[in-house]
Amino acid sequence: MAATWADSPEPAEPRARSQCRTLRQLANSDTDELVHAWEQGVGVAEIAARSGIHRSTVWRHLRNRGIDASDRSMGPNGLTRAIELYAEGRTLVQIAREFGVAKKTIRKRLVEGGVVIRRGGRASWESR
Repeated sequence: MAATWADSPEPAEPRARSQCRTLRQLANSDTDELVHAWEQGVGVAEIAARSGIHRSTVWRHLRNRGIDASDRSMGPNGLTRAIELYAEGRTLVQIAREFGVAKKTIRKRLVEGGVVIRRGGRASWESR
C-alpha cells in the first residue's frame, strides 16, 4: 500500500529561497556612462560585463535614450569592423568570437552590408 502524508517517516525539508536578482535602478549619470561607452564603439555585451548588469538592461537604457542598439553586441562601428576583418580573410567563426556573437549573426550582418560570403568558410592564406 502506498504511503500517505501521515505515514511519511521524515518531515520534508523547507525549500531554499530562489536566487532571484532584482532589477537595479540606474542613476542618470550611470546611464550617461552607458551611452558614452556605446558612442565610443563598445558593444552592449561588453558594456554589460563592465557595468555588472544584464545586456538587456543596457539595451533598454540605450533604447530609452533614443539609441537603436538593435545589434546588441557588435556596437555602432561593428559592421564596418566585421567587413574589414572578413576582407582580411578571417572566417565567420573567428569574427563571431571576436564580437562575442553567433556565426549566424555575423553572416547575416555581413550580407546586410552587401558582402558576398566566401565558399567553404575557410580563412584565406593571407590571414594564417
